Amino acid sequence: MTTAHPSDPIAPSYADLLAQNARLQQQLDAQKQHYQQQAAQLKQQYQQQMDAQRQQYEAKLARINQALVEEIAKQQRLIHRLFGQKSEGLTPKQDHLNKETALEDLALLEQAHDNFLANLSDDERAKLPASKPINTQDDSTDIQSKKPTQPRRQKRLVIPDNLDITTMSHRQPPVSVAVK
Repeated sequence: MTTAHPSDPIAPSYADLLAQNARLQQQLDAQKQHYQQQAAQLKQQYQQQMDAQRQQYEAKLARINQALVEEIAKQQRLIHRLFGQKSEGLTPKQDHLNKETALEDLALLEQAHDNFLANLSDDERAKLPASKPINTQDDSTDIQSKKPTQPRRQKRLVIPDNLDITTMSHRQPPVSVAVK
């Protein structure tokens, strides 16, 4: 083992070692600062991407919610148009079955909307546009209650399906005309 002598020109001095250590410490600090800046930039980019994805997600939720609300309203208008007060060309049984089917469809749409809202968090629900409560009752009752009552004409009576229908035709016997 050799020892460095103070008169040895190749051996580094203590001051040189301290200077080299300081330079290495500065390089280390510069690299650390550079990595911290890169981490901050990456974090900012990540946050921007997350915000963009969150906005897209919220927009998609709003579109789905709006589509469900529109379908429910459309179904309600259809029910009112088909089975409203002026609906007359169907037998009561047909009318009842058709209305029952339409109301089942409406109930399914409303259930899908309720399930959609139930799967959202409170924050997501708060960000959806406020929609008026969905009224599943006939609007005709609300309108009728606001109008003053007037005497109504007697409605046409419909023959129940269980009664036998007998058709009678009154035809005159053919008349032969003699031509002279």
